Amino acid sequence: MFEDRLNPKETADECIQQIKRRRVDGYEIYLIQSISTSIEVREEKLDSFKRAQSMGVGLRIIKDQRLGFSYRSSSDVPEIARMVKAAIDGAANLPSDPFYGFTAPSGDLRPTPGIYDERIRRISAHERIEKAMAMEAAALAFDPKRIRRVGKATYEDAVRTVFLVNSEGVEADATSSIFMGSVMAVAGEGSESEMGWDFDFHHCFEGIDVARIGREAARKAGEKLGGRPIKSAFYPALIRNEVACQFLSVLAPSFAVENVRKGKSLFANGLDSRAFSSKVTMYDDGLHLQGIATFPFDGEGVESQKTPVVISGKITGFLYDCYWASREGERSTGNSTREGIKAPPSMGISNLYIERGDRPFDDLLGDLHNGIVIEEVMGIHTANPISGDFSLGATGFWVERGRRVHPVKGIAISGNVLDLFKNVEEVGADFRFTGKLGSSSLITSKLAISGH
Repeated sequence: MFEDRLNPKETADECIQQIKRRRVDGYEIYLIQSISTSIEVREEKLDSFKRAQSMGVGLRIIKDQRLGFSYRSSSDVPEIARMVKAAIDGAANLPSDPFYGFTAPSGDLRPTPGIYDERIRRISAHERIEKAMAMEAAALAFDPKRIRRVGKATYEDAVRTVFLVNSEGVEADATSSIFMGSVMAVAGEGSESEMGWDFDFHHCFEGIDVARIGREAARKAGEKLGGRPIKSAFYPALIRNEVACQFLSVLAPSFAVENVRKGKSLFANGLDSRAFSSKVTMYDDGLHLQGIATFPFDGEGVESQKTPVVISGKITGFLYDCYWASREGERSTGNSTREGIKAPPSMGISNLYIERGDRPFDDLLGDLHNGIVIEEVMGIHTANPISGDFSLGATGFWVERGRRVHPVKGIAISGNVLDLFKNVEEVGADFRFTGKLGSSSLITSKLAISGH
């Protein structure tokens, strides 16, 4: 249960009283309270059980067209007073900008059904431990001869309440929950050993399928055994949905209009340019129930929305927060994000995804005559988000006439992420989110493989 450490309305009222004692042109108060649980099991025994609670207040003020920021993790009156003073003092030392401002109310913010499972406040420790145990058991049972052990099985959940009020009249509050599971399985034959990892999340306790997570981790580990490289060449490739999400993470910053204007985006040609295959349609949707970032409003209190960014291969829109919307004469798309209270909001994605196709994974596999399934890539953080160039270690399967022939490892894939998405020939139906990014598996007509 939550301890009553923070009363959002009372804390906001105290902030406002402190602010009114000083001359400012506007303010925004952001309060957050969360409680989380993390459980790890090993060898059918509880290895760790952690429970944490946090709270905090973030304050932005505008004074003489200067923006100040400060935060505190206490709601004590003296701390609130110091926070207000620090924000005002900070603003005095920063350059002025006429585009600073806070959002005005846009009507009633509607709640987002399905993102809060009130049961989270009643789930017992035993039920949580059972979830982690079930993941480990499912991994071990998937292939008893080859799955040697489970490195660890982790269950986590968290509930978050946000309250935001500003000088323009916005007052917004909402609560969300998230339930997560992950497991690392180790498979072996003789002296060979391979690892497989899987992860998933859901906003409802009953929605997280821990048995599936365990089976998938075991499958990935077992299917790597006996892998070998292939000859270096360009091959058609079937890119698994999780890997497609990783490539999407390289593209994501390019949709922020701030990066477009600063020359840090892959989309220098702006709107209407055909940057992708006609098979690719993409949205950023802060209301998508399968996404981890789903919430009724963004980090500035702007109502979340579904924004088309690519339609049939053409770029149709960029993402805005309040500042860049003001600069560009546009309206915010609800893409102000916060990682907590220790930094002001910044522009970013909510739930960015490629719209699913209608063909199952096995159908896509059947279309691959001589090519490779990419199951995993390593080093996606080394890809260049400005040029789009990448060179990554990879594992997967060699396929002939639509049938898996042997596992592949010891290879590298390279190219440019825009070229990869331009060459997409099919989008599958096996859609999933991995965090804020979502995709189905993709067939791309050619991918450079470095093997032997």
